[in-house]
Amino acid sequence: MQLEPSMLALLVLSIIVLIFGLLLLVTKKPAGKVITAIGVGMIVTFMFYFAFVSAGIYGKPGAETGYVLNILGLIILVLGAAASIYYIKKSRTVQPA
Repeated sequence: MQLEPSMLALLVLSIIVLIFGLLLLVTKKPAGKVITAIGVGMIVTFMFYFAFVSAGIYGKPGAETGYVLNILGLIILVLGAAASIYYIKKSRTVQPA
């Protein structure tokens, strides 16, 4: 399977993020766990992508299907961002003792 230059750049970026997160984790910086989790998430996402492309599940859909998938992806992105913001704000609130 031939990687497009943009996909190769994203894969390299995810490896860099993972290595940077691991370095921060080793030096016991507070952001180390979060950045490592982001890097691992990016790598896992690429693994799923390559598995789906190899299995023929994911590929180049027709024009009509492409718009539906893009809209669905945008909805999932917005819902995920809203849920993340909600839980981050909820975790930062101080509970009275």
